[in-house]
Amino acid sequence: MSETAAEPRLARLEDALLRIADAVAKLDSKLETVRSEVHAEITRLGTELRGEMQAMRNEMHGDVGRLHGDISRLDAKIDSRFDQLGSRIDSKLPSWWQMPLVIGSTVTLLAALYAAAQFLRLHGWWPA
Repeated sequence: MSETAAEPRLARLEDALLRIADAVAKLDSKLETVRSEVHAEITRLGTELRGEMQAMRNEMHGDVGRLHGDISRLDAKIDSRFDQLGSRIDSKLPSWWQMPLVIGSTVTLLAALYAAAQFLRLHGWWPA
């Protein structure tokens, strides 16, 4: 094959290589655009996700605050009820001057029960 016959073939090959290079450059440009768009979408979704997470944290903190308030109110209510119960018990207890009378009556009652048991045992009406 002569040089003159090979020149048109080389020209066609160079032209085909230039078209391929141009197509590769266009594809590279499109891929860069897609990469950029995907990156922008990922960034947007990340920002949106962070915002949603912050909103959930805020809501959770609000719920925790409300629960803490509810627990504090219940605690105060229970303390109040215990105070009322304590004051009722205190009001039903005998005062200091009545205590010797209560102790004496209890001792007398126990002595009478013991004497009755001994009497019943002595006459055989109570098992020994």
